[in-house]
Amino acid sequence: MFLRIGLAIALCLSCFAAPAGAQQAAVEPLEIGESGEAYLKSIRYRRIGTDVAYYDPTRPAPPLETTETPRQRSQNRDAASAELPRMPAIILTAGILLLITYLFMTFGGGISVSLGRAAENTTSGRRRRGSGGRHGDQPVLPDSLEAVLRIRDRREALVALAQAVLARTVGAQGVLMQRSWTARDALRRVPRNLEHREALQSLVLAGERVQFGGRDVSEEEFDAHVARIRPLFRRALP
Repeated sequence: MFLRIGLAIALCLSCFAAPAGAQQAAVEPLEIGESGEAYLKSIRYRRIGTDVAYYDPTRPAPPLETTETPRQRSQNRDAASAELPRMPAIILTAGILLLITYLFMTFGGGISVSLGRAAENTTSGRRRRGSGGRHGDQPVLPDSLEAVLRIRDRREALVALAQAVLARTVGAQGVLMQRSWTARDALRRVPRNLEHREALQSLVLAGERVQFGGRDVSEEEFDAHVARIRPLFRRALP
């Protein structure tokens, strides 16, 4: 038992002693000959390094002895250790790609169906608005002046009157009303020389102030707009 322990200690000491001896041999100073001293004197003030050991060319070359061999295993370990940090990134990237694929396969069909339903709802809503249904607070365009007068809320009646007369007047000019147009955009399509155009413009501006500015409309003001626009209203709505 003690013999084995002693052999192990001896082997360890021999392993540590060999590199120490090699290091001592490596740092052993070299003998400088006459030519070397002459060279050192010639380059003393020329900023040339003298740490390099130069051998005398007149003497035989020193023996080139080496006991070191390349450590193939350590190099392989270094290469493997260099590749190890890449493995977590590769695994994480693969996991993210698999998760995206799973989510797409699971919920991709539902997204396409929901988009299709949204498009159908938008189309049906446009059809309902085009057929004369209400959209938000936009009133239905009346087809006669009596229908406007029957609206009790004079604010709503004034807005409906302005929209009805403007839409029919623009249509009478052969122009198709666009949903993206504002009342002023539609008013620009009406010729300036049209009879009662000033009354139409005053009515449109008053309707904008009521609809978007929250302004109240008195009975006298409403009656004044009706009286001024009555000829154009009858012409636009026979």
